[in-house]
Amino acid sequence: MKNSILIILFSFNSLVVFAQRKNDTPYDPNKTFTPTQLKEDFSYLKKCLTEAHQSLYRYTSKDSLDKNFDIFEKSLTTDLTEKAFRNQLSPIVNEIKCGHSTLQSSKARQKILKTQKTKYLPFNIMAISNRLFIKENKSTDTSLLAGTEILSIEGQKSEDIIKQLNEIIVRDGYNQTFPEYFLRNRFSQFYARLFEEKDTFTLVVKTKDAQTRNIKTPCIDKLLTTPFTIIAKENKAIYTHNKTSYLTLDAQNSNIAILKIKGFSMLGYWRFYRKTFKYIKKNNIEHLVLDLRDNGGGFVFNSGRLMGYLLDKPQHINISNKGVKPAFVAANKSNNKNYNKTFRLFRKVPKKWGIETLKNDSFYQITYTNKVDKDNYKGKLYVLTNGLTFSASGIVSAYLKKEKRATFIGEETGGCEEGSNGFNTPTVTLPNSKLQYIIPIFRIDHDGATPLQKGRGIIPDFPINYDVQDRLLNKDLEMEKVRIIVSGK
Repeated sequence: MKNSILIILFSFNSLVVFAQRKNDTPYDPNKTFTPTQLKEDFSYLKKCLTEAHQSLYRYTSKDSLDKNFDIFEKSLTTDLTEKAFRNQLSPIVNEIKCGHSTLQSSKARQKILKTQKTKYLPFNIMAISNRLFIKENKSTDTSLLAGTEILSIEGQKSEDIIKQLNEIIVRDGYNQTFPEYFLRNRFSQFYARLFEEKDTFTLVVKTKDAQTRNIKTPCIDKLLTTPFTIIAKENKAIYTHNKTSYLTLDAQNSNIAILKIKGFSMLGYWRFYRKTFKYIKKNNIEHLVLDLRDNGGGFVFNSGRLMGYLLDKPQHINISNKGVKPAFVAANKSNNKNYNKTFRLFRKVPKKWGIETLKNDSFYQITYTNKVDKDNYKGKLYVLTNGLTFSASGIVSAYLKKEKRATFIGEETGGCEEGSNGFNTPTVTLPNSKLQYIIPIFRIDHDGATPLQKGRGIIPDFPINYDVQDRLLNKDLEMEKVRIIVSGK
């Protein structure tokens, strides 16, 4: 009987899904929305932001933000496609200056982009100091060598393109390294998002022998990117986790251990930490490099657990919420489920795990206190950072900086020193365009952090600047600096 019921239910669900697919209207990228529809979308987004965002006026005053919002709303006088509306709306909502608040395409557009091939420039392009350079050439013109500068694309100067792209990339506070990171490593991806896709691109380039040329090149359907050099390729990893994090010894100095953590995933990190720091202690490693470059964050408690191995006293991470469920969360089944799960889960966590909750009618707070581990590392610590050292990796960096525990080498972190938003990030779907906007509804404050400048990341003790040739040769100037410091030269 039970099996029969399951078969009937399965058949019914299949018929419903089939009917829905059959009646679905195909996505039309040229579909436009009227000014009235666009204003309805923007009005709804403003309402959700006011109700739910934890730091709406932290970096831009209410008067200034309201003024910008009003000007934008009045500018919506013509029909726009989803893509055009997104590109015009992005710089406006980016005035909030929250790296966790992101505007995304509609689900329908995202689905199409997964099945249809996007047209990209046939190069791996790096943006360096407001200039564009070819790092890898996949076009049919083999004369375009690595290091060739692109002066313009489709008649638009490279510096103007970079300026426009900078406006649609989010960042925390007044930080610049976060958007610079993405344009350095994902320029073609963002260019395809902002500008019209074409079968053939017209460029003006300057070759390495200073000759200027006009070229036409067909597009390709594969995105070429610039991953950061992975140290494990030259050094044998001792322990690894999820193929992105590992412990290794420096090939040039075996007394330098390198702990690379590219993200703080949900599972397995505590075991990885335990094995790593037991090995470091057993082998009397005097110098440890914590490589947080390209680490965009993850689970805040995994980053907090790491601090128990690096700091000699407990630290407190405060994660707070207004305590009132936003209407757009309650109205969305998926958002509501995740929201409720967050509150139920942490009320049940035993205090011995270092988590305490505080709730009243208008406030909810989770405080995480890390424990100092018995294998706590006492030696010299060097932290490598870049523009994508963000969110949870920014938390680790802020506490290590506060306690004067490490020497920082690299770029200013993308995450602000005083804290960020995040933890639970439900999605708002705009009623007409169906654009999606992620709103972080918790605030994460770094206990006791005293940033030198509000809205900035951790400024390294030794700033590292790469030129074009350094990037082309995949140099690792941060590790070179560590070796110089350790050698005392």
